Amino acid sequence: MEAPIEDQRIPIEDAKLAIEIFKKALEYRPQIKAAIVGGEYLALSNEERIREMLTPRIGLTYADEKKTIPFLFFRFVGDESPVVEAFFYPYEAILGFLSEARARAHLMKLEGAEIEKFAFSSSIEMSIIMIDSFYQRAELMMDSFTMEVIAEWRRQKRQNTVHYHAERGNILNLQKETGLEYAVQGYAKNVLRLWKYQGQTYENWQKIRLAEEYDEGGIYKHWKRLSKLVSEDEDWQEYAKAGKFGDTPDDLLDKLKDLDRRNKVTTEHRVSELAIEHAARRATLIKKTSVSNSILERRKKGVKVTGYSSGQLFEYLKEGRNLVAKLEAQRALMAQEKGGVLAEQENESAQMEKAKSLEQKIDFIQAESEKPSEQNGDSAQEKPDPK
Repeated sequence: MEAPIEDQRIPIEDAKLAIEIFKKALEYRPQIKAAIVGGEYLALSNEERIREMLTPRIGLTYADEKKTIPFLFFRFVGDESPVVEAFFYPYEAILGFLSEARARAHLMKLEGAEIEKFAFSSSIEMSIIMIDSFYQRAELMMDSFTMEVIAEWRRQKRQNTVHYHAERGNILNLQKETGLEYAVQGYAKNVLRLWKYQGQTYENWQKIRLAEEYDEGGIYKHWKRLSKLVSEDEDWQEYAKAGKFGDTPDDLLDKLKDLDRRNKVTTEHRVSELAIEHAARRATLIKKTSVSNSILERRKKGVKVTGYSSGQLFEYLKEGRNLVAKLEAQRALMAQEKGGVLAEQENESAQMEKAKSLEQKIDFIQAESEKPSEQNGDSAQEKPDPK
């Protein structure tokens, strides 16, 4: 007697949880706006529709009228026209994230509610990585697919040529087919490069936070003020951890107290070094390799020392400020959004020219399609050789 087949259906609780996870992940990416699809797209004027067709998109839409089941719409655009538009339902992927996170929770010896808590938060993290990587990853696949098709077509044409000559008693010197191999290798290289870049995003976030804490967060001003109070107020340490600066490190305060103040320029430089170390600790920057034993011993005692030199931290500060400037530029661009359609810059003459070209091509194709079939020429009846 055959063993009964196990029920492989997804538990309804996990299905609901996957939707909740995706919604939560989307809260961390507010830049993903509603997609212009269906009736909204058809309601656009012909000119607006052409311009929308030529705009790369990743947007949000829903599988139901009550907007309880979100999914993603995306559009890739080539040099002359749209390449593909599609909908992405992420739920099977999220169920995979849940399975991976639960397995990790068991390895961590978590129990009971802690397992599901860990699985929920971890699946959100993986969903954010998926959202951030989805467009570029899928675009790489589409670009590679075109090259792979060309390589496969060339291979088939060579096989046909060999077959033709073999039938006639001719022997050809065959060369190893490498086109498809090279195409796939190039694709793999680009995918690895993408994930390497994605791996840097957390470090970039830390650098952004370093810049924000040091500048807007007021940490540098805080340490500059403390450096004056050290010599002016006996109770200066009461102010050192006031308000939002309650995390001011004791070991750094000890260094401030013992600071050599004979040279004003040197003193200001030392104060800025204390400030950048404080800001870096807030940003959770930490050197993980090639760390001295003294640094490791201090960490074991609970001191969250970064292990970086002040020169390295100031270089990270510079990079963080550049990233902040880029983010501000993106926010300014997003502020121009009107009704979900991105307001185009006045100097986008190239985009307008592309839209005009595509509109002319569409008009031509439509006009040709309306002609009687006999006017289209005998070539319309010819069929390409599948080989």
